[in-house]
Amino acid sequence: MSQRTASRVIGGVTLGWLVCFSYLTLSPEIPDLPGLASGDRVLGAGHLIASFILTALVYLWLVTTFPELPARRTAAIAFGAGAGFGLLVELSQFPVPEREPQVADAVLDVAGSALAVAALAMVSRPVLRRPQVPVVAGAFGVMLMASTAAAAVWGTTESPAEARCPGNVADEALRTVAPARLRHEATDRIDAGLVALYEFEDEPADDDAGPLDLVARGEVDHVEPHGVRFADDDAVMSTPGPAEQVADSIDEQFTVEAWVHPDRLTQSGPARIVSSSDGVEMTAVNFHLGQDRHCLSVRVNAGGDEAAWLLFDDVFARRQRAWHVVATYDRGTVRLFVDGEERYEEDLPDADLSRWSRDYPLLVGNEATRDRPFRGEVYLVAVYDRALSASEVAQNHRAGI
Repeated sequence: MSQRTASRVIGGVTLGWLVCFSYLTLSPEIPDLPGLASGDRVLGAGHLIASFILTALVYLWLVTTFPELPARRTAAIAFGAGAGFGLLVELSQFPVPEREPQVADAVLDVAGSALAVAALAMVSRPVLRRPQVPVVAGAFGVMLMASTAAAAVWGTTESPAEARCPGNVADEALRTVAPARLRHEATDRIDAGLVALYEFEDEPADDDAGPLDLVARGEVDHVEPHGVRFADDDAVMSTPGPAEQVADSIDEQFTVEAWVHPDRLTQSGPARIVSSSDGVEMTAVNFHLGQDRHCLSVRVNAGGDEAAWLLFDDVFARRQRAWHVVATYDRGTVRLFVDGEERYEEDLPDADLSRWSRDYPLLVGNEATRDRPFRGEVYLVAVYDRALSASEVAQNHRAGI
């Protein structure tokens, strides 16, 4: 293979990877693949790897195209191109919906470029100019770009077990509303079948507690007269260990209830409001309530290989002081109540809740992996071992917070 052909092959692969890098960092719809997505952004490790690949390709192209270029200048140009492009696309994320530039990602872009230059600088130039190098680079580039395209298609295509919140509401932050009890009537809450109730009347505990008490990690602030605010992405409240009582108490029915106020109508992930789980995988959840933009996300492990995932739209669709959301399950039917009224009903056949794991903690405001943050305020969380009726849900709503 001639040097001109080698230069063109490596140049083509480099341009192709520039397109892939741009897609992975600027696409509003992140491919939902294990290891690639975390909340609303690609994991930092992806930035390190993508920047390493780009810089290495630029370095090879310079060595092949300009063999007379001094080694130090080759390294400097390759590093500047790789790191500079990474920083440029990071800054370009400002106007992209669902994206947010991160200093940590920019640092990892620079680090990836530095590692690539350091690695290739240890290889002699005659070796890098061998005919086998562009052949390997070309094959690698084709596989890399094909896998990126496959990830884009697979990760953004709905499947029967995976839906996405349709459309969107206005991309604007909710104004912070002063907490209030919002009591509509002087009525009592329903106690029958109650497994756990959290009204967050005291400062969040950060030490040992009872098996169903919640311990705070990260920036969890108390809200007067009662409630908690999750103020950073690392914030979570969880039982100190497995919430065995939750799994043991639930057989054919359950109810999960929450009073919440999200900071933004555009949070996704889904952002976890309350869950009984041990991670983000569909195989590691008993149930959860979450926010996926204006939709309420409900996952239920019905006894199969993974949880069923339901998305109910137009729940968080307007500014208001707080939302009362309740999901009930009764022998094959999921019902969703919003602000005391039944809004949706979905069938979930062949369910066996007795197979729920006793090893999962109960969590509020995030996942155990701390990468599905709910930013906002939670005023109340309740779990029942039975499905509340419509009148009982309305009574809890009237009781307010």
